[in-house]
Amino acid sequence: MGDVLQSILRGRQTGQLAITLKGVGNHCKIFFSEGRINHMVCGRQLGAACLDTLIAGNISECFFIPDLKTSNIQTAGLETEQVIRELNERGVTVEVRAFLLDKSGASAAAIQEGLKAALVDQLGPFGARIFTKVVEKKWGVMSPTKEDILKLVDLLKDEIEDEEGRREFLAEAVKYIR
Repeated sequence: MGDVLQSILRGRQTGQLAITLKGVGNHCKIFFSEGRINHMVCGRQLGAACLDTLIAGNISECFFIPDLKTSNIQTAGLETEQVIRELNERGVTVEVRAFLLDKSGASAAAIQEGLKAALVDQLGPFGARIFTKVVEKKWGVMSPTKEDILKLVDLLKDEIEDEEGRREFLAEAVKYIR
């Protein structure tokens, strides 16, 4: 896993690394600005507690979503190199990884992660559950085309009651489906 972070650091990339842990409902998210970690969150944990979760957890996959930023900046004093060193020393690995260097090359899974993040921004933590419900029960597409992704955006938009929230979600969603 350290090699994934090292690649982001070397490339001075800005965006979000979404990390899925086996058997855990929450995703861990690491936000980067020019390759430096500026925010880590795993469920309700932040910073060093999030790093402990990553070390203890069984990581199944991670996706890097470029240009996805957060207004939160809470690293609890964690330096990027320190996190890489800890992950390498503990032998933390990841089974599946997707490096998305630009949005035009984004995988369907990465686009879905971005849409999920946009929905969570509008609905709070329940947005993740709603996203999963919509994908599993209403959408159900295994290898989505661009039209399928647009249908998903429309389904997700309908889950937001507030008109302004819908507009904000759509503005964010457009970034992932260009």
